[in-house]
Amino acid sequence: KEPTEDEEGETTFTCVTCSHTKTEPIDKLVHECTWSDWYPDGDENHKRDCLDDNCDSFETLPHEWDDGVVTKEPTEDEEGETTFTCVTCSHTKTEPIDKIVKIDEIISPDSDVKITINDDSSAVIYDNAQLSAEKVDDTVMDDISDSVQDSFEQKPNEQADVISAYDITLMVNNAPVQPGGIVEVTVPAPETTEEYNTIQVVYVDDSGNVTPCETTVNEDGSVTFETDHFSYYAIIGITLTAIDDASDEAQQITEILNELENTAYNITANGNYTFDLPADYDKSLTCVYMVDKESGEFTRVSFELEDEKVMFTAEESAIYAIIEAEVGDENLDLQININDVLGLLKSVSSDSEVNTRVDVDKNGEFNINDVLAALKNITAN
Repeated sequence: KEPTEDEEGETTFTCVTCSHTKTEPIDKLVHECTWSDWYPDGDENHKRDCLDDNCDSFETLPHEWDDGVVTKEPTEDEEGETTFTCVTCSHTKTEPIDKIVKIDEIISPDSDVKITINDDSSAVIYDNAQLSAEKVDDTVMDDISDSVQDSFEQKPNEQADVISAYDITLMVNNAPVQPGGIVEVTVPAPETTEEYNTIQVVYVDDSGNVTPCETTVNEDGSVTFETDHFSYYAIIGITLTAIDDASDEAQQITEILNELENTAYNITANGNYTFDLPADYDKSLTCVYMVDKESGEFTRVSFELEDEKVMFTAEESAIYAIIEAEVGDENLDLQININDVLGLLKSVSSDSEVNTRVDVDKNGEFNINDVLAALKNITAN
């Protein structure tokens, strides 16, 4: 007897020797439902029913939500909205997104690189942004180093080494964004900065072009630079060698620069610079002057002396000379001793009456023509 959904079946067994029989029951058939599609059953569950006659079976399971889609972006004035959809029954639910808030600082969790927006900047960063600032891998580092070296080929007095490089990206909703204005980026103190005359941050674009950024080395050794675009940035250490041939500079300063023994530097990028104080210089008489490449005018530059180092800020491209000076007795106006500056003591006797001094006003400025006249006076005598 075949089983049905309503009745058990029956199996008969026969003894092969005496033909005696016995029977055993067969379980009723289990009903295999013909199910409806899943449909929402409230905000927590979905449900499906059996479509067969005389069957009241049903199943209920919790919703399975997808990752959600932002269906309304938040603003500073209104909340946003994320819509989630059940992947089984297509039921939806919404969750609010907090209003966005402008922030003036964000720090990358993977490298401690910090972005700061100053009050006068048009840049905008919201608190839903994520900052990624990772050091580049070896392959990218090699490409950046090659680009930096190529950019310094035309600067024979400068040697640049890439100390480190970062790939800086600002993300909102998993998409890269730009700040829309100038921001300050501060990276942790790189190693070996003491080995260089100055530290410079450069932007390296996808074509390998190198653009210097305004750079500051802070007291704690961290480096801050300004930019309005996030991409690859390299921290480079620059070593300058003193000018030993001034033939390419303005003609009116050639004679002086050729005699400034290892103390004149052709600086092409703004920034903070550190040089060794010449061994025979008196700290109390040391001065730093900027020499304009076009006019030959000398302008005194503020500087600091620390641990036999001369430190100053170059605010424009020019020749910068470290000079030993003297102070006149009469009016305390600074005077530059041409004998000391040009190393011409061997040419002029100590008791010579030749005028080898040039007046410098209280602002530290003097006329290059006076210097050249003194040189001619030395030569004539």
